[in-house]
Amino acid sequence: MVREASESIDIGDTVTLGPGEPGFSDLINTADHNLAEDLYRSGAASDPTSLTPYDLYAYEATMTESNGKRASVWATLIKVDDSGNARPVRWESLANLVPTDQNGGSPHPAREGHALTAAREVAAATVAEHRKVRADWFAQARRDLTNLPLSLTDRIDDRLARLELRHQLQAQTAQRLEELERLADVQLTEPKHVGRIRVLATADMCVQAEIDAELVSMRHVQQLLEDDGWTVADVHTEGRGYDLEARRHSQVRHVEVKGVLGSAASDGIRMTGNEVLIATQHRKEYWLYVVDQCADGKGRFFGAYQNPATLFANVMTGNAVFRVPGSSLKNAPGSNA
Repeated sequence: MVREASESIDIGDTVTLGPGEPGFSDLINTADHNLAEDLYRSGAASDPTSLTPYDLYAYEATMTESNGKRASVWATLIKVDDSGNARPVRWESLANLVPTDQNGGSPHPAREGHALTAAREVAAATVAEHRKVRADWFAQARRDLTNLPLSLTDRIDDRLARLELRHQLQAQTAQRLEELERLADVQLTEPKHVGRIRVLATADMCVQAEIDAELVSMRHVQQLLEDDGWTVADVHTEGRGYDLEARRHSQVRHVEVKGVLGSAASDGIRMTGNEVLIATQHRKEYWLYVVDQCADGKGRFFGAYQNPATLFANVMTGNAVFRVPGSSLKNAPGSNA
C-alpha cells in the first residue's frame, strides 16, 4: 500500500524527519495532544504474532544530569500478561500491532500494580547504569587531575616557587573535582503512567506451526554457524528482534531463524513488524536463516540471506506480519535450494 501510494504521489520535496529536528518534535507534540484522551480510554489493538492476550503500559519520567542543568525524557514500555507477569519490552514491538474494532475493557488493578513495579525496577536499573558510567569516568578524572599539579611542577628547580605553584594548582584541582562530581550526578523522577492498551491475541495456526519448528531450526542453524567457526549465543528470549548472535573475530551477525515444517519453497516464511524494524536498523549485520522440513525433528538448511529487509523489500506483503513468498526465497542470493 505504501509503495503504491509513493508511486502516485510526488515525493521530490519530501523532508525526512528524525529525532532532534524541529519538525519531528512538532509532529510528536501534535500526536500527543490529539491522542491524549485515547490513551486513557479502553483502547485495544490486536497482535497477529501472539497466541495469548496482554496489556501494554507506557511510563515516562524526567532524567536530570549535570547538577540539574540537563533534562531529558525517559520512557519505558511494560508488557503484562493475564497471569500478572510484567516485563519491559522494546518499543519496536508496537510494530506487531494492528487496529481492531473491539473494546479493550477496564484496566485490571493488579496488572497496573505489576506494571508500575516493573517500571520502577527499569528506572532504578537505568539510574544505576548511568551512575556507574559516570562514576568510572569521574574516578579516572580524579586520578588524572590529582597527578596534574605534580607533573606540571616537577621540573621547576626553585623549591619555594615549585611548592607555591603546586599548592595553587592543587586548590584549583580540588575545586574542579568538586564541580565534576556534581556534574556526574544523575536523578530520575518517579515513573508516571501515560498510556495503556489492551492487546488481543489473533495468531493463527501458522504462528503455532512456526513455534513448533523454531527449536529444530535454531539448533540446526547454531550447529551450522559453529561448524563455520562462529561463536553463537541464544538471545531469542531477550526481545532483540532476532534469535541468535554470532561472532567470529570482528564479524557480527544478528541471526533471525525461521523454521518451516514443510517446504520453504512452497510455503515461504513470515517476519513480524518488530523483526523487520530491527532488520532495517542493523542492515548488513542482520541475517535471515531459513530451515525447512522441520517436521522430521532435524530440518534441512534452505538458505541464508543478508540484509533481508532490503533484499525482500519489494516482495514482502502483509500488515504487522509480513510474508516472503517461497519463490522469492528460492531465487534470492543465499538460497541453498
